[in-house]
Amino acid sequence: GPPVRSNLPDDTTITSEVEERQERVWGRLSPAFPRLELGRAQRYQPLWRAVRSLAMRNRSVVVEEFGRDPGASARSKATFDFLCDRYFRINVQGLEHLPMSGSAIIVANHGGVLPIDAMLLSHLLTRGNDRRIYPLIEDSAMQFPYLGTLLSRLGAVRASKANAARLLKSGRTVAVFPEGAKGLAKGIGK
Repeated sequence: GPPVRSNLPDDTTITSEVEERQERVWGRLSPAFPRLELGRAQRYQPLWRAVRSLAMRNRSVVVEEFGRDPGASARSKATFDFLCDRYFRINVQGLEHLPMSGSAIIVANHGGVLPIDAMLLSHLLTRGNDRRIYPLIEDSAMQFPYLGTLLSRLGAVRASKANAARLLKSGRTVAVFPEGAKGLAKGIGK
């Protein structure tokens, strides 16, 4: 059909009105809030560039489909080695039964509030090989500020049937913890 005429002002009219109002606001500023000259703003550019580069230092260019960041995994390797070998002194047996290719499901119990056991299990089973294990973590843990992002970068995935199916169809290993948060109610040694 024929074009519909608009009653709205065109872009140049809106731009000129905004610029006019901005000049009026700048003109009303008191000496307590002076207008910054262009030269003063440029003096701080190297500082702002340094701050921005510092904030972006751990950002990765490559992130896998489910959020795993190979750079974050490599940086956390020494911490997980210390926790597994020195702090918790974990002993793993039966790794020869874990298939090295194709999809698999690892089922384990979960103890505690934070999914540190899932991340340690994932680290121990992938130590010295190219296998990647994706632990399924409850939504409550993945929604913690900063913790959810860190877990996602280390390979954890939100627990859902759809995510498990997608991981298994793509030939990946999934670690599940069916006890979940119910494990908090059990006593020690049970």
